[in-house]
Amino acid sequence: MYQIQEFKSNGSDFIVLENADKSNQLTINLNEGGRVTLFKHQGHIIISDLETTSYSENFAAAILFPFANRIKDGMYSFKNNHYELPRNEGLNQNAIHGLVYDQLFSIGKREEKESHGLVALSYENQEFASGFPFRYLIEFTYVLSDFGLKLKFNIKNVGENTFPFTLGWHPYFKSTKISESYLKFHAINKFVVDDRGIVTGKSILNEALKLQLGDVVLDDVYEVSSNMAEFVTPMYKVKIQTVGDDNYLQIFTPKESNAIAIEPMVGISDSFNHKIGLKELAPNKNYQKEWSLAITSLIQNKK
Repeated sequence: MYQIQEFKSNGSDFIVLENADKSNQLTINLNEGGRVTLFKHQGHIIISDLETTSYSENFAAAILFPFANRIKDGMYSFKNNHYELPRNEGLNQNAIHGLVYDQLFSIGKREEKESHGLVALSYENQEFASGFPFRYLIEFTYVLSDFGLKLKFNIKNVGENTFPFTLGWHPYFKSTKISESYLKFHAINKFVVDDRGIVTGKSILNEALKLQLGDVVLDDVYEVSSNMAEFVTPMYKVKIQTVGDDNYLQIFTPKESNAIAIEPMVGISDSFNHKIGLKELAPNKNYQKEWSLAITSLIQNKK
């Protein structure tokens, strides 16, 4: 039987989903945008915080909305109006990673079943953010099971005006030996970025790629198929999957040597300006998206 518990730590509210022997476990920080701080499956740590940098620096497992990645100089135009977002990316002076990563999310539906644990979280902005004068409700549901993890989104425009948006997720996947791990996926396009992380062009690939990890530095973005990627480590492998169009992956290797960010997104850096992957949501309309992580242990009976 899966169980759900709540606790407080260091001024934050947390919720934990776990099975009876705690070999499958999901810990969520409600104060930091409902992000995952730990995802463990069959005893293997799949996703966790980075040890050498803080959340404010690494955005570990942040939900990225209403924009994923960056907006150049924090500026964009929409329906003949010009907007300026706060520039929160240090020296690069871009807006980065959206507006909900540090918001308090509320708990909604819960399920404690033999087959799974489920918790639904939501946040509705009560005030307009600087540079984004639109009202929205973002809801997402985590479903933890013996098969892995699902993350289901529903975004609703609860205001009076259509707004632009993209959506992303920023998890860091862990490996006990990153040099013996690899990432494979079918790349449709690879995007060219400048030294500020802003997309400036693309290269057409349409080929299967296998990236051997270890002594490599990556900060790349690709357009991929709905079977987004497979990350293989000595202990486990995970298939990252979705449905629908506009599927992108940001792949980033942090200084911490045992982790890699594999970020599913529906848009890319500076989508608000070049419009690649950009969505629009009219009043009272909904947008839905789901990402799933199917986990296979490569070490049997390890807890």
